[in-house]
Amino acid sequence: MLLGVLSLGFVVLVALVAFEFFVPSETVSFLSPPKPFVRENAVPEIWTKDIMGEKELVDGKSRVLFFRGINLKIKKGEEADLDVLEDARDAGINVINLVVSWKDLEPSPLKIDLDFVFRLREIVREAGGLGFKVMLSSDMFLGNQNVLDALPSFAVRRKRFGLSPDRFWKLRFYKDFFFNEYAPDNMTLQDHLISVFVKLAETFQREQNLLGYSPFLSFQCPSSFIQKTFFGSIQTCSNALLDFYERFGTALRAKDWDAIMFFAVPEGVNDVDFRGLENAVFLTTPIDLYKGRSYFGLRPLGIYVSKEAQQKFGTEKILDLGESLSASLIFFESAENDKCSVYRFSRPYPQSVSGGMPRFSVKDNSFSLRFLETGNLFESKVFVPSHWFEREEKSDAPPFVVDVSDGMTKLEKNIVTYKHRTTSPEHTLVIKRWGNRPVPDPKRICNEF
Repeated sequence: MLLGVLSLGFVVLVALVAFEFFVPSETVSFLSPPKPFVRENAVPEIWTKDIMGEKELVDGKSRVLFFRGINLKIKKGEEADLDVLEDARDAGINVINLVVSWKDLEPSPLKIDLDFVFRLREIVREAGGLGFKVMLSSDMFLGNQNVLDALPSFAVRRKRFGLSPDRFWKLRFYKDFFFNEYAPDNMTLQDHLISVFVKLAETFQREQNLLGYSPFLSFQCPSSFIQKTFFGSIQTCSNALLDFYERFGTALRAKDWDAIMFFAVPEGVNDVDFRGLENAVFLTTPIDLYKGRSYFGLRPLGIYVSKEAQQKFGTEKILDLGESLSASLIFFESAENDKCSVYRFSRPYPQSVSGGMPRFSVKDNSFSLRFLETGNLFESKVFVPSHWFEREEKSDAPPFVVDVSDGMTKLEKNIVTYKHRTTSPEHTLVIKRWGNRPVPDPKRICNEF
């Protein structure tokens, strides 16, 4: 008797959860974004271009660009901690990613918090005054938080009975967002998020240091049996993600024509399909890369490094991996309240290269760069961090020496400028610590400042 009652209760509970979880609301169609606006005969300050068969992130002089960046979380009602920026600049960071929550930007449907948007613009300008490029992204789907915590309340279905666990509700939101199974009004969830970024693009389109936008920094397609049952196959996920990215990029380029899009491409998606996205940098994570997947088909490549990834793999290994893949962008989630943490990411790297197929690495207390001749007459620039300048006590020897295969170099502050000769088919630059002395610990130097 008791067993029968318990069984009936369990069946009723499952039925209530299923009813709460599976019954969709009425939906509307996706909006058609306007056509991108392009200025005729204009060359963007930064854009993507094919150089010697490789898609690269380049400047207006067709120099291949490389960026090192950190996340800066901006929350409404809280003062942004910008004290880290000067240390970040000294450590070689040249791009700041402002991470904001959708719920802070659009607390209610189509009601954009303009005060918060204008505060973001002030931060963009302040970072620009210090020499940083800036990108903007949401904090959706970051691995270290519940996606439901990043969403405005209208973007999540109301629970009829409050019985479904959050893990189911996260899956419910994925389906609602990517497959339009729920709309809070006459606009889809995707169109709400796109409209928020369109307002950002309208506000920031004239900011010279604004690099671009990312709807989210990381994303994982379903992998477990339950996830695949509710969400669909990897190919279904890939197609839905690609469709959203195309609509997102088209809508934003209609307002900010030369902005770069930063799109997270999860493990297992179809590289060929994603290559068609225009003016985009493809983001992945060290965890995906260490699983053995090749991302050579997707370029330019960016790597987003969470705190968890730093702890699991170590900063040096991640930088080595990024350099071996010639990643255009590597940016780290830095530790709060520790301004010296940015120095862990500090090592020499080229910020611009006037040639094709650049390859570089840091090994055995030296930095080496190699690139092929393309007829580019402009100079290349290599950043050298401050701790590489430290000398031994009571020694007149230079902290490091610079050797090049041809041409000439000059040192200004932390930048080695290399003017190569176009008559050589290949060029190399090597920066080596004097006498092969070890590189000082950058965090120790920071603590002495």
